[in-house]
Amino acid sequence: MTSMVRRRRFPLTLTLSRRERGPEGARDLAASGRAYSASRLGVFLLIVACGVPLVRAGDAPTTQPTTAPTDRNSISKWLVDLASSDSAVRDAAKVHLMHLSRGDLPMLEQLLRRSRPLAPAQAVVLRQIVQEAYLSGEPYVKDPTNSGFLGIAMDGVLGQQDLQQPNDNGQAPGIVVADRFAGFCASRMLRQGDVILGTAKPPQVFTTITDLQNAVRGAEPGSMIHLLILRQGEIIQIPLTLDCRPAELGNSPENFRRERAEKFDDYWHETFAPLLKDSVG
Repeated sequence: MTSMVRRRRFPLTLTLSRRERGPEGARDLAASGRAYSASRLGVFLLIVACGVPLVRAGDAPTTQPTTAPTDRNSISKWLVDLASSDSAVRDAAKVHLMHLSRGDLPMLEQLLRRSRPLAPAQAVVLRQIVQEAYLSGEPYVKDPTNSGFLGIAMDGVLGQQDLQQPNDNGQAPGIVVADRFAGFCASRMLRQGDVILGTAKPPQVFTTITDLQNAVRGAEPGSMIHLLILRQGEIIQIPLTLDCRPAELGNSPENFRRERAEKFDDYWHETFAPLLKDSVG
């Protein structure tokens, strides 16, 4: 499987401080460096203009990836890679495993039973991996507008005081990812604390939350959007296949998330949680 993240390195001097929030490592971003100058903003706009075309895919009744079932050998290899001493190998294996479908979970359970005891690096991410696979297959009522959906909560826009020098007049881009809805596309590929700068093609810079909302809701579910993300001082391009916006969000987003979380908790404690008892090497 080819890499799902395209990286481009640039000499950014932006320094970000992070404060861990909760088990998934949610992070508050506060710019301690103010050196995101107008010239670097121009570099970003050039990157946007050189993006990748949008690719459309078919709609699906749930949020799980519309791919063939993953073979046993691949899952086994990714499980081994989770215990690698190389952080890049571990991260890649985690992303692959979070793209499993709900139908792949019985095979994952069998492999885990045979490979016990688990390494600490495997055990610590297992719940998140299973949660993404399980909830991606959880049916939900789709919004009648048939609009696209990432599945993120946003803190707001990084203001000029955060990303620009005092003499810069233009508004800096950047929407901070504050939280993610488990089981939806953004939860598998984005991280808390990521800054969404815009899209690669059509070239667009996000300077307000409304800019991002309009770009996503204006796209059809199943279409691919290429986001430009600022992560740890590096601009990376991440393609995401949009889900359909849930109708339940119009009434009570928190109830929607809570009901899905409760269903997963029941499944987790019945199926995978026992594997972790006395099984960590």
